Amino acid sequence: MEKLEYKNNFGLLFESHFCVLQSGLMKDYSYDGFRKIRLFKIRNYHYNLVLFLVSIGMTMLGFGLRSYDPSMVVLGIVVGAVLLFMSYRTKKYRYQLQMVTLNYEPIVVEVAAIIHEDAKTIVRKLNRKLNQKSTYLQAV
Repeated sequence: MEKLEYKNNFGLLFESHFCVLQSGLMKDYSYDGFRKIRLFKIRNYHYNLVLFLVSIGMTMLGFGLRSYDPSMVVLGIVVGAVLLFMSYRTKKYRYQLQMVTLNYEPIVVEVAAIIHEDAKTIVRKLNRKLNQKSTYLQAV
């Protein structure tokens, strides 16, 4: 039985291998197969685009209903302006763990936003362990 070095919601670190949460399952990897492991924070613009398009639609709807009720133009512009402001202020992110193998082939794992802090800790510890192994190999 191998000694467990570190454990959190995202993964487990053992002496010779590690496990990470990938698509709801724990996947096992060996330290020997990787050069570098990084966590990327990527901005998700889908929500911003939807709010932007709805703000344009509300403004156009307000101008389209001006013959029906003149106050609809003002209401459409105000609602459109609020939605436009929200589309620029809203920031949603997604996180990806990228593991680069010895052959420079990336393995990408999606990380839930709830556990991204745990993923940061695992990546920090994994890179420290990978750097120790590479300095040992260079010294030989």
